[in-house]
Amino acid sequence: MGKSAKRFSYLLLDEGEFYVQDWMAICRSGWTHLKNSDFRSFQHCRLKGRLRLCSKSIFFEPDDVNLPIVMFPFSKLIKIEGGVEPLMSPGPVNSKWSRRQEGFVLETTLFVNMKEAGLDAPYVFEKRESRWWFCLEFASVQQVIS
Repeated sequence: MGKSAKRFSYLLLDEGEFYVQDWMAICRSGWTHLKNSDFRSFQHCRLKGRLRLCSKSIFFEPDDVNLPIVMFPFSKLIKIEGGVEPLMSPGPVNSKWSRRQEGFVLETTLFVNMKEAGLDAPYVFEKRESRWWFCLEFASVQQVIS
């Protein structure tokens, strides 16, 4: 996993969009289609990165430069809701996967992958219902949700 300077740029924003704030965050990856899954079916992968709130969208920039920056346009959000992290798997109470953190779920019908492997390549638009879990490392979830 390569870690580098941030790849996020104001050039990734839509015209007329402005940057609001960012936080260190953890994103649960491995999300699947909502119709055929529930939280228990998600993979056990957590990605560290930065969550960036803008006026028309939310961006997640993973620390791993090989992974794309993911943009979630507000116009395509189904729901954003705070709560406690769903259990990833049954296991011992001391297991890192059984600890539950406060965070929020973001459900969307479209997300955009950009700058994969740090390259300025065409964006990949994923038009499907998906669910993403985020928790903030040093901030309250209410700062994002409100």
